[in-house]
Amino acid sequence: MTWLTAKHILKKIWTYIKNYWWAGALIIIGFVLHKFFVKDKDYFRSLYEGKVKQNEEEIKVLNEAHEEEVKEKLRAQHDFKMAVDAFGEMKKEKGEQIKRHEKRRIKEIIEMPDNLRLHVLADEFGLEIVEVVDE
Repeated sequence: MTWLTAKHILKKIWTYIKNYWWAGALIIIGFVLHKFFVKDKDYFRSLYEGKVKQNEEEIKVLNEAHEEEVKEKLRAQHDFKMAVDAFGEMKKEKGEQIKRHEKRRIKEIIEMPDNLRLHVLADEFGLEIVEVVDE
């Protein structure tokens, strides 16, 4: 590096400092004010930790909802299988087979609320409602 190149670079730096001195001053003043006048020194850390905690809680809620949906789906599949088996046994005694539209209807009924489901199945397919008492 020659003296002329160094002199040229120093002139550019000096011109930059003359024109944009206020940016450096603002950064220094901001740093000093932050260090001496901010009461909570770990403000950003507390914000970060709060956000992490909130995200963990949201993930926990989502996982619980997913588990509940899986249980509900398995229960619906079990109920559908039980209803089709019961209806199939009744049809088998008569020497008939279950038709597709009957299976679709059973599936629609299984998706109904619990209090309506049993009565609709019993009424539509001639099933008998039996209450089981646990002793």
